[in-house]
Amino acid sequence: MADDVDGVDELYDLEPGAFVAARDQLAKRLREQGDRAGATAVRKLRRPTVTAWALNQVVRRHRAEVEELLELGRAAAAAQEQALSGGSADLRGALQARNDALHRVAGLAERLLDERGSTGDRAVLLDALSAAAGDEEVGAELLAARLDRPPEARSGLEALGSLDVALAASLAATGEATAPDATADERAAAERAADERAAAERAADERAAAAARRAAAEERVAAALDGVRDAEAALERAREAHRRLEAELEELAQAHEDAVASLRDAEEELRRLG
Repeated sequence: MADDVDGVDELYDLEPGAFVAARDQLAKRLREQGDRAGATAVRKLRRPTVTAWALNQVVRRHRAEVEELLELGRAAAAAQEQALSGGSADLRGALQARNDALHRVAGLAERLLDERGSTGDRAVLLDALSAAAGDEEVGAELLAARLDRPPEARSGLEALGSLDVALAASLAATGEATAPDATADERAAAERAADERAAAERAADERAAAAARRAAAEERVAAALDGVRDAEAALERAREAHRRLEAELEELAQAHEDAVASLRDAEEELRRLG
């Protein structure tokens, strides 16, 4: 995998416009060093979008703030689980802390975009950061700071960011939405939240499956391109060998003509002397 190749991490420090040339140069160097597998893996790397670049940079420059966001995301998920199971949890407080951190980190990413003269879509940044805060696997990908596209959640926990406010208020007021003495409205709100979460998980699974299919297709294309490049290189070597043989043939033909001419001159000289 490209993750293990020296020089890959530095690619994601570069501006998106400089990524492809640097990637191709690294792949060429690896191939010249005999690391064909590494070269192939590097050549598959996609140039980060501007938003993905901003997310990578915010992790690299403000890691503590990003780690705090992910921790608050885990706390909010735990509070939701506890509240929906009838326990006492400050769901409103957990959501508020998570969302405050979410907007802080998004603001840092927007500042980085402003510094390079770009404009970012705050909604896209918030969705990506919310996905990372609600899904540990996506959070790990964000912390790796090698994104080429804004991440999407796979577990559906990112739905915490849009959890029904009335449900959060009800949970904060009662401390238990599913306890025996909870009102019918509170239980219905909890059920709706659970249904929405299940729907989000199904949608996330579908997106993950589509992403896997796309990745497989891209891998096949990359392999085919690799084969084309190898064939082109072999063809060029064959053409060069053909050119060398043609040159040698011309030299031999000229040598033959010179030898024949020398023979005729010698024969003519011999007749004169005879």
